[in-house]
Amino acid sequence: MDEANYQRWWPLHIKAAKGEALTTDEQSFYDAGLCRLHREEQLHADPEKLNELEAEIARVERENAELASKRLQLETRLRRIESRHPMRQVNSAGSDA
Repeated sequence: MDEANYQRWWPLHIKAAKGEALTTDEQSFYDAGLCRLHREEQLHADPEKLNELEAEIARVERENAELASKRLQLETRLRRIESRHPMRQVNSAGSDA
């Protein structure tokens, strides 16, 4: 959909979303625009690109799981060290208090 038609369509979309009545002409234009936008969305759903995005999501999820595991290990190590030195307190700057 070109910009001019989209600018005309969007206020009709808002009205429709609010449940406001559209005139017959507005309803026809709105319905045609909605169909066109749906068709354009489907054209942009390139299967190869979608597969790439899914693979990237899986990679990031694996990386996140690895980082979460490493964080748990480090937190466990920190608690063990702190338990051996209960009087030691570290301020927010990281130096001994």
